[in-house]
Amino acid sequence: MATQTVEFSYTTGQTLVLKLFALGSDDIIATSNATEYTNQKSIYYAQFEDIPSGSYRVIVFRDGVGVANGYVKLILGSGTFNIKSDSEEREVQAKLVSINLEEYGIEWWITTDRLGDDVLSSGVTDDNGYAKALLVPGNYYYMWARKARYDDLLGQKFMAPIE
Repeated sequence: MATQTVEFSYTTGQTLVLKLFALGSDDIIATSNATEYTNQKSIYYAQFEDIPSGSYRVIVFRDGVGVANGYVKLILGSGTFNIKSDSEEREVQAKLVSINLEEYGIEWWITTDRLGDDVLSSGVTDDNGYAKALLVPGNYYYMWARKARYDDLLGQKFMAPIE
């Protein structure tokens, strides 16, 4: 039996629950009560048993409300794993995605928010009309493009393909 310990930091003295979710899904894989270390105030841990190897979204709940989130990459075996932020997980999980805009020279950008403020990647389509970006499979993004016939492509929501 493998015990996987997930560590994270949060305000001291809280009663917290940690939930693991499948990436790109609302399915709860496992739930565990978090315990604050005795001598490392503000550092908590939650223990899970035999969770399959892979990356998971982690949400920390206090009084039934999600108060923090990130990602954790587990291996099937006993060990201690730390929660990573969204930007750290992008570096680990990102895959090159090609989006066909069908024409050379279209200015494009991809954001993580529907208002277009958090630009993740941008550029100009290549000779074959493709926009290429590193995206986390299963995550949702917003595509923007600027050229006469693409004026309506302002914040088009899409999901990065899962291979």
